[in-house]
Amino acid sequence: MTKKPFYKQSLALFFTAILGVTTLGGWVSVQAQANREAPQTTPPKFTNFKDADKLPLSQSGKPYKPSTLNQSEKPTGGVRGIPDGIDDRVPMLSREYPWSTIGRVQGTTADAKSYHCTGTLIFDNIVLTNSHCVIDPETHQLSKQILFLPNVINGNVQNKRDIALVEQVIYGTDFKGDRITNQVNDWAILKINKPLGRKYG
Repeated sequence: MTKKPFYKQSLALFFTAILGVTTLGGWVSVQAQANREAPQTTPPKFTNFKDADKLPLSQSGKPYKPSTLNQSEKPTGGVRGIPDGIDDRVPMLSREYPWSTIGRVQGTTADAKSYHCTGTLIFDNIVLTNSHCVIDPETHQLSKQILFLPNVINGNVQNKRDIALVEQVIYGTDFKGDRITNQVNDWAILKINKPLGRKYG
């Protein structure tokens, strides 16, 4: 049996080590990216409105506009987008305050279907929306996962790192009451895991 020269053995060992480190590094990088992009699947904690006073909000009651954002009176940013007379809705296309506070509530139902609604930041980590956006009015099932995407325009969020996970839901109705009560109390407050109000208002 012939023995390989020492330098060839060292070279083979060196390349094996580099390949191993590169493979491990790539795997760690993929895992870290997957963990960063895939939100938790833990359902939010749901609380009936009778206990809503247990959510402390310390604020002055005045709107907050981040100094980095411009302010605009027009949600379209000056562009109508829809021909007059056909549809009187106005598209929200502005990245400026106060329109920046409006975002998308994106949920997953008990039977794994996805949906979306509108929500508005009313505090650093609090979003106001409707109960029917977190509880199915027909089946009374609670959403399994809820995300808040700030300042969504044409289905796109400006910064994907700002997508927040809803940790807690305080709701006004579970739709088990009479029709009038359900309509009057069709509101929900969502506590998110990021202080997006500091950035978006």
